[in-house]
Amino acid sequence: MHHASRFILIFLMTITTYLCSDRVQGDDFNIIPSVTLKQEYNDNVFFSEKDKTNDFITTLSPELELIEKTERMDARLSGQLDRIAHAEKDELDALDYNFKGQVDYRLTERLRVFSKAVYKKDSRRDRDMEDTGLITLGTSDRDRYHYAFSGNYLVSEKTGVALLYAYDQDDPESSDYRSHSINLGLTHHLGEFIPLTIGRMNFGYARHDFTDTSVDNYSWTSGGSWQMSETTSLVVDFGGRYTLFEYQLLPYYTEKNETWGIKGSIDLSYSGELTNWKLSFSQDVRAASGSGGTTERTVLGFDIGKRFTEEFRGNLSARYYLNQSDRENDETHSLRINPRIRYHFTRDIILETSCVFNAVREDDTNVMQNLVLVRFIFQYPLFE
Repeated sequence: MHHASRFILIFLMTITTYLCSDRVQGDDFNIIPSVTLKQEYNDNVFFSEKDKTNDFITTLSPELELIEKTERMDARLSGQLDRIAHAEKDELDALDYNFKGQVDYRLTERLRVFSKAVYKKDSRRDRDMEDTGLITLGTSDRDRYHYAFSGNYLVSEKTGVALLYAYDQDDPESSDYRSHSINLGLTHHLGEFIPLTIGRMNFGYARHDFTDTSVDNYSWTSGGSWQMSETTSLVVDFGGRYTLFEYQLLPYYTEKNETWGIKGSIDLSYSGELTNWKLSFSQDVRAASGSGGTTERTVLGFDIGKRFTEEFRGNLSARYYLNQSDRENDETHSLRINPRIRYHFTRDIILETSCVFNAVREDDTNVMQNLVLVRFIFQYPLFE
């Protein structure tokens, strides 16, 4: 059975088990069906520099989410379908879907475990723009899998240790990519030296396998989190990385290359009564889906949200990406700006309007895309 079919079957069986099982008294259990209708104008559907194609796109997205909370467990399971219809380019019409489940369980007072599984099928040309700043895939379907397992253990009242393993895979028919990663993290409260401060250290290893390229990335960072005031916090992690590349150029010939670099991140955030904002920076080696290799990615981000009234809210997010290819010294500069406004008729009925500006520059190529979107969201919790 195909991986996707198996994942969907397990999802449906899990829902049936939830619905048919006897609920434990005291559990916080809920089923939340919802539907989102999005109408979009896209002035550059194929994200091309010349001969731009514009279109109106309608997306209908029904979703079902199951949530169960107990004193020890927080479990969530959801499935969403995206029926995409184009007014002109109907050959791009598609049915995408996204299934995910996660369980957070406290085994003892000191030990907590977490697991997560995600399966996603997508088809849009600009599917990775928000996360990576890259346009590396066409309009073909991509199946994506993500599995993660972690454990957090409190060694003492001040010291904790966390271990995370993750597996990622893109369907071989689209980009042939698999990745294994493991991270060990240590934390220690430093309140006796600096009030409201936690020191952090992380050691990581990731193995990325592509069709003819393998990448081993070792990294280490140290830093801390500071609660600077009741509303402002700062998280800093900085260190280094060692990356080994292996390129299969001929059946019996492999070229190797190694690099050293910087890995790090900074998050400065403010959370007020009516306004919140966040300024972020990150740099690391990441997989570039559809490119057959990795990229050293630097991201600068800014987000600000404002609650004007109880019902009326606004948000602005901006991202700048610099991606440097591992094989060729190609640089891709990307910019994404996304203002949006939301009106909550009730807690479960929401109207949102937004626009998105995307710009990508690579060598002498400059590509821009503008989107205007209106989204209507309706959900109905069944067991509140």
